[in-house]
Amino acid sequence: MKLTEGSLNYKQPLFLFILLLFFNFSQAQLARSWPRTAIFPYILKGPVKSWKLIGENSVLRTQEYSKEGQLIKDESVNHPADFSQYTFPFQQKAEFEKVYSDTTSFVGIKVKYNERFQIIEKKIGKNKESSLFDEKGNILVHKTKQTKEHLVTDNSRGPIIPPYKYEENISTVTIFKYNDQDSLIEFEHINSNPYHNYRVVYIRDSSDYLVEKLTYDHYDVAVYDDDYVDQIFDKVKDNQFDINTVYKEFWTSQIYASPSRETFKNDSLGRPIEYIVYGNKGNPSFKANWEYKGDKLIRETHFDFYHNKTSAILEYDEWENVVKETVIYGDRQYLFSYEIEYYD
Repeated sequence: MKLTEGSLNYKQPLFLFILLLFFNFSQAQLARSWPRTAIFPYILKGPVKSWKLIGENSVLRTQEYSKEGQLIKDESVNHPADFSQYTFPFQQKAEFEKVYSDTTSFVGIKVKYNERFQIIEKKIGKNKESSLFDEKGNILVHKTKQTKEHLVTDNSRGPIIPPYKYEENISTVTIFKYNDQDSLIEFEHINSNPYHNYRVVYIRDSSDYLVEKLTYDHYDVAVYDDDYVDQIFDKVKDNQFDINTVYKEFWTSQIYASPSRETFKNDSLGRPIEYIVYGNKGNPSFKANWEYKGDKLIRETHFDFYHNKTSAILEYDEWENVVKETVIYGDRQYLFSYEIEYYD
């Protein structure tokens, strides 16, 4: 289990593409819906035929796959939504960097491509998107201007008035920065709605492995001018733009002056062995450790510093898929098992 994109060390999309070819993962297999305590996006590995989640003596979810790795059946008692802050920048990157066929048709949408057939401009009515790429096809800057129409019909909190419509103009600027190995080192999303602002800084070692991650959100933003995105929109010509040249100390709120911090350690083979989350006062709040037997991952253990106790244990099979998950809440333990059948 190497620190790679989709686990801890987010490397280039090419590596994930090679994994997809080699292990024949399907899109559904990449979804993080289980295990529920998995720290990072969980990927089913190997020629999976069927997968079953069992908890409290009942089947909670079942999946079946074709030999090509395509999901052909998915039955769930409770299928949670999939959103992971660990992959969000990379999901955005993958979406923006899509390569289309020269015959792709977009009904009602005006589209312009670069020589790689990546979309550099898209227009839908009043809405417009634009993207800037480097010569390798890496996304550098993505901008959007949207007009959303809202219909207000709820008068329960005020005097009775007829329904009415209003338009909301939203602008966004998303910037991606890379090191010499083309690994992402900074993701910055600036939105007209300040509560959607998000920035991640990835600190890497000389071997290009992720060793520290700093995350900023709207609590860290010091500027809330109504038109602050419009003030920078046309100034962003490439990914070297620094918002601090327009708004000094933009990401350093006086209330929440520091980003959230996570650290990562790898062994000599580049495999994850430790992950620590730090609290507001800089003290560790959570830790995960990974154990190996030979070249195989066999166990993942979580430790809660606040309660000074182990909070979860995940056990893996020979394909490095979770087969047993023990979750500890207070004095109780909850056991989940995963029955996986593989194609020969």
